[in-house]
Amino acid sequence: MGPDRAIYFSVASNGNASPEDREKNPERAAIYRIPPGGGAPEVFAMGVRNGTGLAVAPDGAVWTAVNHRDNIQYPYDTPYGDDQSARRGAVIQAYVNDHPAEPLAKLTPGRELGWPYCNPDPDVEPGVAGTALDYSDMRFVADVETNPDGTKMDCAALAPVEQGMPAHAAPLGMAFVTLPAPFGEGALIGLNGSWNREPPLAPEVAFFPYLDGKMGDQVTLVSGFQLPDGKRWGRPVAATVGPDGAVYITDASAPAVYRLAPPGI
Repeated sequence: MGPDRAIYFSVASNGNASPEDREKNPERAAIYRIPPGGGAPEVFAMGVRNGTGLAVAPDGAVWTAVNHRDNIQYPYDTPYGDDQSARRGAVIQAYVNDHPAEPLAKLTPGRELGWPYCNPDPDVEPGVAGTALDYSDMRFVADVETNPDGTKMDCAALAPVEQGMPAHAAPLGMAFVTLPAPFGEGALIGLNGSWNREPPLAPEVAFFPYLDGKMGDQVTLVSGFQLPDGKRWGRPVAATVGPDGAVYITDASAPAVYRLAPPGI
C-alpha cells in the first residue's frame, strides 16, 4: 500500500522474452495500481519482466527489484573475447554471465523498464569483454532477439535505471528497513542466486542504503549459502526486520526462517 492508500501489485511475464505478453489484455510484465476505495486495476509501470521485489520507501516512492531475462544474445556486430569474428546474435556464456543486470528501479506513473525489447547494460565500455561493471544509472541496449532494428522500442529514450544488481542474482522479496550502524535506512532484498551462470552467482541477502530518495550501491548483509564447489544449502527469498529489531530471512530450499540479531538483541 502506498502513501496514497492505493494498492500496488506485480504481474509477471509468461516467459523469458515473450513480446506477446505486452499485447495481452490485461497486460503482463507490469506493475498495477488499484486506486483508494477500489476500482479497476490500472497499469502503473510496464516492461517489468518479474517485479517480485515491490516495496514502498519511507518517502513514499514505490520501488521494484526485477528478476530479468536469461540467455541473452550478444547485441553488437563486433568480436567478443578471443573470437575475432562478429558475434551479434550469439549466446556467449561469458556475456550471459553479466547481462542483463537486474534492475532496482523507482516507479512513477507510466514508467517503462523496457522488457523484452531493451535491456539494462552495466558495461562501462559496452560490448567489451572484461570491462568494468557499474550498476548505477544504467542505460539500455536493444535486445537483438526481440528488437533487432530498434523499431519495437527506442532504448536510448528510456530513463536510466537508478540502481541494479548483478545479472541472474534473482531478486525476490524486498523491504525497506532501518538497521543498526553502520547500515542505517535502506532496502533489504533476498537474492536467490543464478541458475544459468558459470560459475554460479551465490545467493545472499543484500542491503542497499537509501538516502535523500536515492538508492546506494549493494552491500552484502548475509552470505555463505553457497559452498566452494557451487552447491547450495540455502536460497534466501525475503528478509525484513521484526518488532524486536532482528532480521528475519525466509529460505526457498530449506524449511526454515533464520533470525539475524545484532549485538544486544
